[in-house]
Amino acid sequence: MPAFTSQNSEQLSWMIADLQKLQGVQSALVVASDGMLITHSDGIGRDKAERLAASVSGMVALGMAARECFDNRPLSQIAYEFDGAMLLVTSVGQARNALIAALTEPGADVGVVGSTMASLAPSIASQLDVADRSVR
Repeated sequence: MPAFTSQNSEQLSWMIADLQKLQGVQSALVVASDGMLITHSDGIGRDKAERLAASVSGMVALGMAARECFDNRPLSQIAYEFDGAMLLVTSVGQARNALIAALTEPGADVGVVGSTMASLAPSIASQLDVADRSVR
């Protein structure tokens, strides 16, 4: 699989175009589960997007560690609230090795944002070939 560069990151930004158009969505990104930034919206600079991608990866790792308490069910979504603003993360694809993240402003309809993320996941999964980088 070729590495993602800033040039093809911009070509992949269509993946989150519908998401970033929603009222109350400040920015959005697509991340490999190991923390590699795949693409991000115009609402966030590249440096900040890369730091957020690493944070999202860590959040997912914590969620995966808690799976045993839920009969090892797949992790689907994570939500963090910051005084009304939200960070929502949705797993992408069967392997769940890519993620969509959205930062919302206070007052955003997180139900609409979350369901939009869930509906985008299959189309994003079909376009990404993010190989599992875990050690076997």
